[in-house]
Amino acid sequence: MNYKRQQKITIIKIILLLVLTCVICYFLYETFKKEKEETGSITYYYTESYNNKDNSLTIKNEEPIEDKIGKISSGINRLYSFKVTGKSNSTKDINYEIVVSKNVLSTISSKYIKVYLTEVDENNKEIEIPLTISNDEVIKYENLPNGNESLSNGKRIYEGVIKTTDINYEKNFKLRIWISEDTKEELDDKYFNLKVNVYSRDVEVAKEETKINLASIDTKLEEGNKVTLKDGTEYRVLESSLEGIGTVKLISEYNLDEDGEQNKECSMINYNDCSFSYMDIEDNILERFTNNIKTSLNDKSIITRIPTRDELEKMMLNTNNNLWIYSTNYWTSTKYNDNYYSVDGNSNKIVDTNKYINNYYGIRPVIEVSKNHIIND
Repeated sequence: MNYKRQQKITIIKIILLLVLTCVICYFLYETFKKEKEETGSITYYYTESYNNKDNSLTIKNEEPIEDKIGKISSGINRLYSFKVTGKSNSTKDINYEIVVSKNVLSTISSKYIKVYLTEVDENNKEIEIPLTISNDEVIKYENLPNGNESLSNGKRIYEGVIKTTDINYEKNFKLRIWISEDTKEELDDKYFNLKVNVYSRDVEVAKEETKINLASIDTKLEEGNKVTLKDGTEYRVLESSLEGIGTVKLISEYNLDEDGEQNKECSMINYNDCSFSYMDIEDNILERFTNNIKTSLNDKSIITRIPTRDELEKMMLNTNNNLWIYSTNYWTSTKYNDNYYSVDGNSNKIVDTNKYINNYYGIRPVIEVSKNHIIND
């Protein structure tokens, strides 16, 4: 009898101890939460898009490329855009870090994955982040510094501070990954997935998905206007498209490199990496570009081609701001006897050119695409 009574007392003590523990934990949590709320806030915004609905980036069936190409690449397999905002509500600065973590199921070794982060300033210029580059060479995933162990088990690519004087703190970033040139792996059907997160010891980090506002059939697009597609590539409207028309003709804002990717570095001064004979463009570069854009926009109906002389001359006459037409040297598809006309940016003219010239002219392709691939500002 005494044993049963003692057993009941023990059970009651255990229950009371559990209740007391729960109460203490609750008050500690509320105190911790209040302290964080008083300290300030951080929000990590990632874009709802074709390639990063779960704040991650995946490369699959990709070929190794040079750093100079990877650093300017865009599209479904290489570019992830996001931003961090915050404010400090006390006398204490808020420290945070951006961390990338590989998916353990990835089938490409992390020792061959280059990771490159840039900050986008108010003039849309990209500034390299020191943690992802050393001696002008982009660092591989496995050589990045570890994230703070109390926060994550990934790799740190950025360290930021929101100071007490920062009322509306905002940083915009672009992350690119690619396969290093020195890879020794067979890459067919292999992939690498990287997740991006923001951590802080000082505050709770909120995560929000940003919806893209896309153009529609009712969007009017004027000839010469600059537009951005949802894969981050930039174009000019080649031919005005009125309300009720679902497609639009666009011309690339930049020349393409040998991988069929837009290269913002190519210009009349620096054109070596984006210059090809007309034969190379027709046989190789345009095909690579076509495959890239159909994949990045997940749309096999997109039509691609080289601009005609008549289209460009019409643009030169009809648009008030047409200097962009002469910003690079590039081919047209219009023949001159057995050769082709091309745009010469140095002389602001269209000139006849031997189709085998391969060290001066490049390609700015035209696409016919649905308006709902265009980001509506």
